[in-house]
Amino acid sequence: MPDNALGADPALLERMAGMLGASGRVAVTQDDGADMALALEAGAAIPDARLARFLAPLHRARRLIVGDGMLIRALRGWLPRVRIESLGVAASSAAAVRDKLRASDLYVIEPRAYHADQERLVKYYDALRLALGCSMNLDLQRLAIPTTAGCLPAALGRSSVDVRDQARWILEGREFARIVVEDLNDIAAYTAVTDKPVVHLAQLI
Repeated sequence: MPDNALGADPALLERMAGMLGASGRVAVTQDDGADMALALEAGAAIPDARLARFLAPLHRARRLIVGDGMLIRALRGWLPRVRIESLGVAASSAAAVRDKLRASDLYVIEPRAYHADQERLVKYYDALRLALGCSMNLDLQRLAIPTTAGCLPAALGRSSVDVRDQARWILEGREFARIVVEDLNDIAAYTAVTDKPVVHLAQLI
């Protein structure tokens, strides 16, 4: 289930789907749930009929890989029998991606998916960081620091946080040769403040 940004790039989406579905048993959802994510972020009600239409084809899935971190916690409540996983975790668990990650990378976690499952994922990302030697956007409390590039207030131009200032703060004092992001929205935020390469996980393949 790609988010809006990944869904708008068919070539990149095809590359990611091909990597995640190496066995040939992968399907890309036709409904990305973008309106659901917006409703959840805004605290708005989701009509029952819309929710039922959204969930109907998903009950058959064994595993659902989700691009928009805002949907993770809700999907786990709606689909308790389906394994729900973030795109970042699914991709970074794959050998095709791991083999391309470097110790000199700054790996930028998508924070909303991370915060939806922090207790488990702090261990996952700590292990990934130790295995690869790369740095990450984790603070001392093990929270994933966001740029806010993909949030609703930023999209509406109403964010109280300046996305570029936040990106500069995340980069401050770090030594890295490349930035690897889980969220395509972060590419613009980082390319605006650094001349180092910024790539999405799918672009590593």
